[in-house]
Amino acid sequence: MMDILYTVGLGNVGDYERLLPNITVKHLQQGCDPETHHREDLTIEDRERYGCDVIFAGSVDQYNHTNRGELIRFLSGRSEFDLGIYSDEYNTFITDSEHNKACQCAKIVIGHNGWPNVPVSMSVRDYKIMGAGGFLLTEYCQGIEDWFKIGKECVVYTSKELCLEIIQYYLKNENERLQIANTGFNVVHSKHRYMDRIKVVINDMEMR
Repeated sequence: MMDILYTVGLGNVGDYERLLPNITVKHLQQGCDPETHHREDLTIEDRERYGCDVIFAGSVDQYNHTNRGELIRFLSGRSEFDLGIYSDEYNTFITDSEHNKACQCAKIVIGHNGWPNVPVSMSVRDYKIMGAGGFLLTEYCQGIEDWFKIGKECVVYTSKELCLEIIQYYLKNENERLQIANTGFNVVHSKHRYMDRIKVVINDMEMR
């Protein structure tokens, strides 16, 4: 009972078309809401609470996302950096303003796709991290390079071993890390807002 169905995963379009032959199916990425996802005025208490080398915010094992728990456990307890985990499973879940603060205070923020084998299926987590001014190190999925300039706006990993190597590199290269975070922030707020997505939907409906 719809005219158009949108899916955040480009690789899922064909599946939906086969399931719903009488409905137009399109890909539409998620984004950030500038009123919610933005840089905060940080206090000393904020920096003490969230300041660390690396953070991950989200479910770890709850939804059985591909290899996520394995990655987080692989990164936990390493001597060369500290890892903050903000999750329901750890009773440390954060969102909105607190998530913004954590993304700003941490040096590196891990993104992880729930379905990395689905082309162009980036998590909304990526947009929220970049929208808050965080340095995004996220899992690669096919086609992400068509949306973000890898190494300029964010950085990607394809394995837990590579994720570790990248963390070690960027912890030692602060200027490069801060430049990427700032560029990613500007890009997300200039063309990856929810308002930008709504304009696509409105245009699609007007063209029908």
